[in-house]
Amino acid sequence: MRNLPRHYPWNSTYSLWPFFTPDHMNQSLTRQGISEKYTFDRPIAQPVPVVLKTFAAIKAVWNDPSRFKVIYEKKGYGSMLFFDDAKQHDADRALVLHALFPTQDSINQYAAWCRAETVKLIQERSWNYDGAPGTYVDIVNGVVNNVAIHFAAEKILGIELKTKSNPRGLHTERELYAMLAMLVRPWLMSLFRITFLAFDEPESKFALNEAASSAGGIIGLLATKAVTEVAPSTVPNAVGRLLAGAKSYIWPESDKPWYPFLSDLASTGRSLDALVGNIIGLAVGSSVNFAQGAVHVVDFYLDDARAKERNEIIRLAQKDDAQSTELLQGYVREAMRFNPQFTGLWRDVAVDATIPQGGNLPPIKVKAGDRIWGSFRTAHLNPDDFPNPQVVDPRRPKASYNLNGTGFHNCPGTTYAQVAITEMIKPIFSLKNLRRAAGDAGVLAGYHDIIRETETNIYVNRDGTTGPWPGSLYVQYDA
Repeated sequence: MRNLPRHYPWNSTYSLWPFFTPDHMNQSLTRQGISEKYTFDRPIAQPVPVVLKTFAAIKAVWNDPSRFKVIYEKKGYGSMLFFDDAKQHDADRALVLHALFPTQDSINQYAAWCRAETVKLIQERSWNYDGAPGTYVDIVNGVVNNVAIHFAAEKILGIELKTKSNPRGLHTERELYAMLAMLVRPWLMSLFRITFLAFDEPESKFALNEAASSAGGIIGLLATKAVTEVAPSTVPNAVGRLLAGAKSYIWPESDKPWYPFLSDLASTGRSLDALVGNIIGLAVGSSVNFAQGAVHVVDFYLDDARAKERNEIIRLAQKDDAQSTELLQGYVREAMRFNPQFTGLWRDVAVDATIPQGGNLPPIKVKAGDRIWGSFRTAHLNPDDFPNPQVVDPRRPKASYNLNGTGFHNCPGTTYAQVAITEMIKPIFSLKNLRRAAGDAGVLAGYHDIIRETETNIYVNRDGTTGPWPGSLYVQYDA
């Protein structure tokens, strides 16, 4: 599977038990009650992916869901990002946006919360070494990841985290982060059964899917509990509604930070499955994905090669006027262009088609059954869309960027992410004499690889395994 990933599926009995016949394995696995986890058909090689490297081509595909389909399977209701049906997708998108951003100032309020939480965590998680100058903090695991996890838990999922101030919480910050990260890695959960970041890692997908199924079940149950406590009317049976209503009367949830979002969401009258599906989709995007984007921005401008830009960011971080904030957002977009949170996305071709590439490039012809890889990272370096693409220019037009997808399935939180990350880096780059810690501690452990003609970040975990999520990054400052 590692050497022939297109030819041998991750759950095929041909791949896993090459010395046993499929019929024998079907009988054996059926007796064990786990045959539904496997496929028994002879594998058919997947086509070599067609790589799109310009936004003219990517947008032509991503704006046409009738001919170019999402590849991710879903089990249960799913999330809006998996729907190719425009009516269903648009209804869920409106549902989520109205509940999460009920007023024009909602994004700014969330961003201010992220900034305050960043300041708080820097103060709480910083430390000094006896006899050594400077103050240290793990900007990834100590600050950025936890800001995102607290947002997802407190504003969306309705989960009480276990902290020093709340020792009765169910899960620690790291536990919830690990579960949400597991849902993205294969993005498989009790509600979604799809492959996302691990699509072309068949040798590891089985273990990932098993772990993600467990994590998804836990988060799904906790989200369901939060919704039914906020809105007992969503419980599908009469007895459950009665019990949930009694509990909410005795212990009202209106004082909880997640009440506004969940109550607005539940007021739409949608089914509990639909509500929970969209809640989990939002939680994943606003936690591990968001945190990765913020970490990449901080890491990008900590490099000595960008000392000039870093000095300008430090200057802008001291100001709160609209013009300075807008320019700082431009620096955030540029960092996300050079070092995006994801390198690309997949689509399947439903019918024969011709895809324009723009400029002087010839169109690409694809056939039904082909698989497309949209290389967003490469497209963000295309000089037709970004003149002098290797230069950091914070004044580029906003419309040029496609940092969180594009077209029909563009992420609903794109504006929020850019505004919130901007507010988070203000207190970070306001730290006096901010710099990387000495040695390996001051860099993200990992390397770059070329996958599908696209530069890809591979991070090294503490146990020596690799993955898509950045680990610790220690910085030093003068208190």
